[in-house]
Amino acid sequence: MKLVDRLLYFVFYPIMRHIVVLSAKDAADVLSKTRHLRREGFLTSFDVMVEDVGDSKLIGLLQKFHSELISLMEKGDYGNIVIKPTSLGLDASDPPLRTSDERFVRELWALLLSISLRNQGDQGETVELEIDAESTQTIERAFRVIAGITSESPELRYLLRIAVPMHLKELPNLCRTYGLLEHPIRIVKGAGVYREDPNVLVDVKTVERRYKKYFIDCLERKKRPYIATMHDEKLLRRVLQSAHDHGIEKNEFVIQMLYGLWTGLGRRLLDEGYTVCVYVPVVLPWCKGASGGYIQRRISIFRTLFWKWLTTRTRNHY
Repeated sequence: MKLVDRLLYFVFYPIMRHIVVLSAKDAADVLSKTRHLRREGFLTSFDVMVEDVGDSKLIGLLQKFHSELISLMEKGDYGNIVIKPTSLGLDASDPPLRTSDERFVRELWALLLSISLRNQGDQGETVELEIDAESTQTIERAFRVIAGITSESPELRYLLRIAVPMHLKELPNLCRTYGLLEHPIRIVKGAGVYREDPNVLVDVKTVERRYKKYFIDCLERKKRPYIATMHDEKLLRRVLQSAHDHGIEKNEFVIQMLYGLWTGLGRRLLDEGYTVCVYVPVVLPWCKGASGGYIQRRISIFRTLFWKWLTTRTRNHY
């Protein structure tokens, strides 16, 4: 971590933790503390802040939480479940442990079965499992596992909403190889705060061009994409205008925002008639320290945005 980031992290961590992460006792508490969002009209997605887990006990605690959360969901009071592949045992080391892919398959199957059984009941809305892109170290292996599961059980495809990062150079090839666009997807721009090899990434203009292209492609396939813009309202407005120009209705896609951040924008979008989902990072008693990496990335984003704003103001002034 850079010295500046360390200082910012030390100063802002206590504040940011209360703003951007939901601390809860258990599954019932998570639903209770986010009920006001659903009453306002927001959808919700829940992501327990654990990653790079090789501990069977932790995986068991996470799956127990998922089971309890799913069992408590009912009409009007529900949300998607988000998982990072490494939270279900996929190993991020290089070279990876051979057994980690097998563990990920087992845990993913178990979670999908639980969600599928819940959706078969008379509960109204469908719960989806959102697969986070996480990092370039694990993304293709995660896609390979998902493709294997859905080729064996195609009916599960509609349950899996896969995060598809627009900044990866190999994205078109990954989409073809693993049939990613046959799933509902979550289109992500890439926050630029992960340590990634620049040789596997594309430039900003390519990212924005892909963002709009994949968005329209998914709409034409009737897949109801999620678009995760984080903080880039200018890009979001261009994408929304593109949808309008193609005759797309506002309820044919979902805009995903971060919990605790840019809430004003989220409410404006709701007022404009768009469907908005809030991504909720969750911390439970058994993983209190697990949100550090997430909060660090949010602080890095704010630093980048502030520096961009400052340089723009300075350039315009002179």
